[in-house]
Amino acid sequence: MALNRGAAKGAARVHFNPIKIDYNTQAAIGLIQQYGSRFDWWQALVCPCTVKAEQTELKFRQLACGQCNGTGWVYILNQEIRAVPSSNRREEQTLTYRVAQPGQLSNIFVNLTCEPQYKVNIRDRMVFKESVTFRSEAKVFDPAAASYKFTFPIVELLQVVDSDGLNYDCTNLNVLDRDVNSDADGNLFWVPDDVEILDLDTGVETLNPLQRTNRKTPKTGQSFSVLYTLYPSYIVITAAHEIRGFVAGKPASDGGVQAFEDLPRLFTAKMEIPDSYLFG
Repeated sequence: MALNRGAAKGAARVHFNPIKIDYNTQAAIGLIQQYGSRFDWWQALVCPCTVKAEQTELKFRQLACGQCNGTGWVYILNQEIRAVPSSNRREEQTLTYRVAQPGQLSNIFVNLTCEPQYKVNIRDRMVFKESVTFRSEAKVFDPAAASYKFTFPIVELLQVVDSDGLNYDCTNLNVLDRDVNSDADGNLFWVPDDVEILDLDTGVETLNPLQRTNRKTPKTGQSFSVLYTLYPSYIVITAAHEIRGFVAGKPASDGGVQAFEDLPRLFTAKMEIPDSYLFG
């Protein structure tokens, strides 16, 4: 049965009078400050090792550079900022193989929105401080080494096992009773049998033998593996809102005052996982 509809009168019309919308910038920034997650923002700096290799000798960059570890980039000016993560997604690879891209190999992406004064840009590093993830790496024990640096700073040691399957205490509530521990810089070290004790009266540091004498270490040249937690890091790959803002207020011809409003910035970052961890 047909519906009884009235006859159409007129047609759709385009309204040519432009309407200006001013955003509440302070409210948006307030939401980021109140609900944003904590990130360590590191700005990217091209490593000096690339100049001679790529521009003068026309070779690949140094894979054993002590500053960039072969990635060609170093990171400076670390500061903690707030950002709102959104659209966290994972994209599976369609190829059975891929060419290694040092420093950014994961297929996990996230959108981040930060306050306008932080000029986060392409290739910068964002370290997520609200949660941790896990990694495992192997090293060779050297009794002369004061500490061992891993790909990421260690947040908490979970397990240390050598090539003979021997476990080392790294979680004892009494820190001095552990075989191995991590320092403030996130490096691993083997706890010595004596420590320096500061005499508050004299200001002199003296070696004080610990009560524990059965502390264990691997044999010289023996390999050991470490399972640890870390703050996941992301490399910025797209800065959609590198420049973003609008002119707010009424024009002077209408008796108003105008000012440029710098809006929050949106960028896309990709989770950072080392080549060796994905490909061996």
